[in-house]
Amino acid sequence: MHPSHPLALPEEFLLLAHRESGKVRESARVAAGCAAAELGDLALRGRLLVRVGHASLLSSRLFWPEPTEIELLAVESTGLAWADNVLAELLQWIEAGPVSLNRWVRRHKGAFQYHRAALVGRGLLRPGPGTGLSRLLGRQHHYPDQALRHRLIAELRATTTGRRVLDERLLFLSDLMAAVGLHDELGIGKWGFPHRMNPDRGIGVVTFRPEAMRDTSYALASAVPPASSGDGGLVGDSGGGDGGGGGGD
Repeated sequence: MHPSHPLALPEEFLLLAHRESGKVRESARVAAGCAAAELGDLALRGRLLVRVGHASLLSSRLFWPEPTEIELLAVESTGLAWADNVLAELLQWIEAGPVSLNRWVRRHKGAFQYHRAALVGRGLLRPGPGTGLSRLLGRQHHYPDQALRHRLIAELRATTTGRRVLDERLLFLSDLMAAVGLHDELGIGKWGFPHRMNPDRGIGVVTFRPEAMRDTSYALASAVPPASSGDGGLVGDSGGGDGGGGGGD
């Protein structure tokens, strides 16, 4: 299916995060990644940046993970209800003082459910019963539109071979996919998180992207928590609430 209007960054992120099996691996990280993707979308629209601390050492730029603050650049309407709501809330937070990126992401993991529902409404995620134990437990899976998902994967892979320029959108998307641990699964491992999250971001395939956008992408991906042995459940995939269980196919 071809969507009638382009997907926002959090929608592209979630479409990729849903496996063909309808499951979501590393659900807590994906929820955080979706909240970060909302901010990334607003950065792409020129509404905000994330400022990170860095210093120079032997000609290399070293990033300090804390503090990272969200800087609001403009509050004009985007034409998207969710994005305008985020801008309005950001403005309220900023009036009270600096806005910590990590605190924002921790407080906005409900973005996952909102954008999943939006994808379902557009027919790009199809709710359906799970298989095996998931079916017995009454868990619902969400099956992604395969043609669109494969097209997004092809875009990301094309940047690793030089067949496509790594623009800001694909930089944000690939960094976020790598941050939730899906870069190898999607076939972008060669130029994934370990390489492009190098503290010296002015190298390789990211060289020609504006420094402020490279820093913002780095910070957003860094706001995703590391994998934990307790994660792997399926956000919102149970019959009566958030479900647990394995995230494998």
